[in-house]
Amino acid sequence: MTSRRAAWAVGLMLLLAGTARAGMTSRQAIERAYATQAEAASLRFVPGMLSIRTPDFQAFDPDGHAVDLAGERQQYQRLLEQAVQVTDAVHVLAFRPMGAERAFCQAQETLDLVQLTDCTPVLQRFTALSVDEWVLTPRGWKLRRSRVLNQTLTKPGGPPPQIKP
Repeated sequence: MTSRRAAWAVGLMLLLAGTARAGMTSRQAIERAYATQAEAASLRFVPGMLSIRTPDFQAFDPDGHAVDLAGERQQYQRLLEQAVQVTDAVHVLAFRPMGAERAFCQAQETLDLVQLTDCTPVLQRFTALSVDEWVLTPRGWKLRRSRVLNQTLTKPGGPPPQIKP
């Protein structure tokens, strides 16, 4: 692990530990957790991306097929291993608290990956609309379940993206 990733991981743990006590609303804390995932994605740091999930996390694709936390880890590792640049953004479209320790979000995620194909940068864009179940744990808000309603993979046209150092 690089020193930048190690420093980021320590900062992430401190942030997540303090989120529930920092006076944030549950929606703000959950939006911050999504932002933490996005930052980890930009570093291609899979453990950071998964740190917002509970140990019993499950994701369901539009066909109802389930994947657990280990499966999610494998998918992200496979997806990110060839990427030279990653940008992730999640927007909460709707939020519904269910008591003090549970909430549901409708979220739109856009994950842009720049991969090299024959030494040419190629942008792939994954988008997904999901309904996510969040629970308040002693370590802050964590994602327990995600049901993807629809997802797409596109390769936008236009000039090749510029790779950021």
